[in-house]
Amino acid sequence: MKKSIWLDIETGGTDSSKSSILSMAYGPSGNIRSSFNTPVEGSFLSSFSEREILPQLSRAGKLGSEKSSIESLISTLRDQPSTPIAGYNLRGFDLGFIQNRSRQYGLEKDFISAVGKREIHDPVDRVKDLISSSIKRHIQTGTFDETLGMPW
Repeated sequence: MKKSIWLDIETGGTDSSKSSILSMAYGPSGNIRSSFNTPVEGSFLSSFSEREILPQLSRAGKLGSEKSSIESLISTLRDQPSTPIAGYNLRGFDLGFIQNRSRQYGLEKDFISAVGKREIHDPVDRVKDLISSSIKRHIQTGTFDETLGMPW
């Protein structure tokens, strides 16, 4: 696999209009940057790190802003324009969530431009491909009915 920029976010919920990016990790393998952000009011803190670490970082004055995290990600992507982005469920969640949150700060066009048309390496895509090809193979060979336990 080519060198990739790994990307993962943790959020306070799945609705980007109500929840913010609580933490973001990104960068090439071996050089991952992490940021923890001040949650928007009303964000649900579900994980141990959100409940325990964010308040400690806040008290220590070490929480960044969601906007600065997005700006830094955009900068990293622009610095490596042809490098693929890799991460779990990027297409299904992370990239869309970041794009929607970047809109709040007037950064949506910058984010879209930085992502560009680069390759996205997402294991969820591969699983969907495998399931789809498996179903097609069963249909073509006539074994789909038996696999599902449906004798037609």
